Amino acid sequence: VFGSVLEKTEKIPLNNALMQVEESCCRVVEKPEDFLNRGRELHCLRSELRFRSPTAFRQAGRYAIYTETGLILQSLLAGWNQLHPEYLLEDGDMLAELKGGINIVDYSLRTVRFRLKDTAVPGCLGWATVEARLPMVLLELWNALLCFAQFSGLGIKTALGMGGVKTFSTAAGCSFEL
Repeated sequence: VFGSVLEKTEKIPLNNALMQVEESCCRVVEKPEDFLNRGRELHCLRSELRFRSPTAFRQAGRYAIYTETGLILQSLLAGWNQLHPEYLLEDGDMLAELKGGINIVDYSLRTVRFRLKDTAVPGCLGWATVEARLPMVLLELWNALLCFAQFSGLGIKTALGMGGVKTFSTAAGCSFEL
């Protein structure tokens, strides 16, 4: 419904300022199988997550402004399970093995604030490189979740614009684009 309007948008007025739209694209993903099949095709062991809008997580009732693999995984699984209840990902052993097999190996993050009414929610911008040392089946699932991240976002308040993320790989022939 909004696609044709958004494709023509170059600037968005936001809090008494104009935000320049740098990149505009529209992709329709109809089935969860699209993500799972794409993850099955990929064999990316090292991926970069670029946080394109302030990203924050809730942990123990507080804002966690810097990311860690457990928070990334928790956010992706919560978004996946909400959007695709027919493919619930909630097996405890699988989650523990996924969490133990992914690791942030490099990052460049800085703190920023995201204004919501009278509150400035703390978050971060930048990038993090994540390495996966997983059995093939879990690596395929992890890569499917990285494809999904570009559609779902990461962390809190994604419906309001926080948590925009783009995923990349340095491996040849490995692209998270659907």
